[in-house]
Amino acid sequence: MNKIIKNMTMFIIVCIFAGTVHAEDKGKIFVKADGFTITQSDLDVENSFLSPNFQTSDEQKIKSLLRNRLFALEAKKKWNDPVINKKIEIMTEKFYGILYGEKVNQSIKIDEDVLKSYYIANPEEFIAPAEYHLNMIMVKHEFVCEKIKKDIDSGTKDFAAAVQEDSIDADTKEKDGSMGWITEEKLPKEMWNYVASLEKGQITEPLMYDGNWFLLQVADKKKSEKKEFESVKEGIRQKLVEKHYKEKMDAEFDRLKKEYNVVN
Repeated sequence: MNKIIKNMTMFIIVCIFAGTVHAEDKGKIFVKADGFTITQSDLDVENSFLSPNFQTSDEQKIKSLLRNRLFALEAKKKWNDPVINKKIEIMTEKFYGILYGEKVNQSIKIDEDVLKSYYIANPEEFIAPAEYHLNMIMVKHEFVCEKIKKDIDSGTKDFAAAVQEDSIDADTKEKDGSMGWITEEKLPKEMWNYVASLEKGQITEPLMYDGNWFLLQVADKKKSEKKEFESVKEGIRQKLVEKHYKEKMDAEFDRLKKEYNVVN
């Protein structure tokens, strides 16, 4: 039953665009039947529902259209179920709501001057945070961590060698201790407090986190800097479009409630 309802829903959606009877449609006719046709118009609408990456032939799409059309016609002729009729009504209304929203969204245009003004007025939103490329050694005991730090400081052992000999973290050990590029929000505060003031090549003092002891090395460092306008322009546009979309949809909702004398 659920599959039948889904087929009927698809039929309703197609009818919204193409009409319930297609004999007068212009363009190529693929299927002729008593009371309806499957035309290029139907196929165009079917394609509008599909992702550009969805691979299927026109023949398969036409077959699907025909199946849905026949099932829908037969269901409308034979069924008299108020619940199903109400489901179809609500599904139709939901789809109209989606189309209404799309129309509103398409009407929103943001000029480049507006984007630049937002960029200038909100500089704090476009600061790329400082990033640290960190290497890590993790051990179980404080005295082991302190010994490793002394060996590295004295030149007896380098950081990468200590990783392979002593670190118990399997993931970073495979990469000579590398944790990759990390910003402040991606590192526990307890660790960041040790790292933030270090320069490239420097190593933290032994620190404890989550029951283990660590040494962190700053392999490289990128300073905080302002992002260029061109790199954030589309993000600003999307943000402003979303803001205007919500405002317009809320305004339309309020207008229509008044127009139709809605009483809650």
